[in-house]
Amino acid sequence: MKLLTGLIFIITISFSTSSYGQIAVKGKDANFINYSNLSLQSKRIYDTDIYQGDIYLHDDWQPAEFKLPDESTVGVDSVKFNLLRGHVEIHRAGEHLQLYSSMFDSFKYMDKTDKPVSYKSKHYYFYEGNRLPGLVKTIEIGDYSVLVSYKPEVRNVSEENPLMLGELKKDRVRVTKLRFIEKDGALTRIKSKKDLQKFFNSDKSIKSYISKNKLSHKEEDDIAKVLAYSLEAK
Repeated sequence: MKLLTGLIFIITISFSTSSYGQIAVKGKDANFINYSNLSLQSKRIYDTDIYQGDIYLHDDWQPAEFKLPDESTVGVDSVKFNLLRGHVEIHRAGEHLQLYSSMFDSFKYMDKTDKPVSYKSKHYYFYEGNRLPGLVKTIEIGDYSVLVSYKPEVRNVSEENPLMLGELKKDRVRVTKLRFIEKDGALTRIKSKKDLQKFFNSDKSIKSYISKNKLSHKEEDDIAKVLAYSLEAK
C-alpha cells in the first residue's frame, strides 16, 4: 500500500531547549518558524491534506518531549502521532506541521516521562531483511526492548482512484500492531502466546507467571511484564 501524501509546502523550523514551546517568526515569510536550536525540515499541512481516514495514536493534541541527534531534548506543546502516515504532527500558532522523523531520534509523551516508553525514529530496526516502517513504539526493559510497529492497510481501494483522494474514510482504514522483542539488535516476532513462551525456551516458571497473571501476547505492556519478571528471576 502506498501511504497518502498531500501537496504541501516545505518549511524550516528549529527547536529551542531554553523556551518550552515558545516560537519566533524569522524573516517575512510566516512559514519559517524558529525554535532557535535545531533546524528541522517539515511540511505544512493544509485542510485539503487531512483525510477522514487519518488515524492517530491519540485524537487530542498532547505535549511531548523530543530527543535530538545531539542528545539534547526539547518540549513541544501540541503533538499528534499519525498512524496511517507514520509521522508526527505538531500544532503551533495556527500552523499545522508534519515533522520529518529523520530529524529527531525519538519522542515521548510528557505524561509518560516516568515510564520507559518512547517512539523511536532514527533508530531503525530490521526484521527478516525489512526495516520496520514509520515510528516504532519502544518499551525498554533492561537489555531488552518491546517494539511495536504500526502497519496501516486500506481496504476496498478503487482502481480508478487508487489513492482515494478526498474519499478515504476511517471504516476503510485498519492499523495492525506488530509486536517484537529486541535483544542485541535481533528481533523476535511475537504473534502468539506460544511465541512468547518459546522466547524463554518454554521455561515453566515463565509459563506459570503468564498463566497466573492472565497476560496476553497481544498487549505490549504484558510482554514487558514478562521480560521484567524474567530479569528478576535470574
